[in-house]
Amino acid sequence: MVQANTKITNYRDLVMGIQDVLTPSVNYRHKGEYGPLLSELLTDKTIQIGVPSSGMTWQQAIQRAAQPLIDLGKIKSSYVDDIIANVHKNGPYINIADKIALAHAQPSSDVLEVGMSLLLLDNTVDLVDDKHKIQLIVVLAAKDSSSHLRALAELTQILGDEEKVKQVLNAKSVDTITQLIRDGE
Repeated sequence: MVQANTKITNYRDLVMGIQDVLTPSVNYRHKGEYGPLLSELLTDKTIQIGVPSSGMTWQQAIQRAAQPLIDLGKIKSSYVDDIIANVHKNGPYINIADKIALAHAQPSSDVLEVGMSLLLLDNTVDLVDDKHKIQLIVVLAAKDSSSHLRALAELTQILGDEEKVKQVLNAKSVDTITQLIRDGE
């Protein structure tokens, strides 16, 4: 959303500033306290890697990225429809960095439980236009305005580190990504 409405001159400082706002002042490390850990949301059941992107539209990519959350009963398919409708209405605001999309919509009754899923395509797809190419799609499903913030702060730490982003984009196994997440907790 920031990128769609402003010119970002220092992406790393922006990420760090957002991280400062979202990271709790106390370092909570116990599972289940103050929202789930990122490792509790992004697991072998919610991460898909190496998915062929040939012929895939951005809408299909978002649907594919969200499918594990539907299968696990965390969201209704109508939540995915809301994400896609918001992009049609507001443009590619979910394109938060080069090749990265954070697909989300407003908290609603279509979210049954806080969740995240991750889809890594084998190649980029155009998000709305060829200026917004995405390869890594993280779907965020929030029930309210706060229960997801802990995991989102952890995700922000990873996405704010160029080396970690490269590791994720080049991952050949789900284990590579889950280990990277656990190392940061």
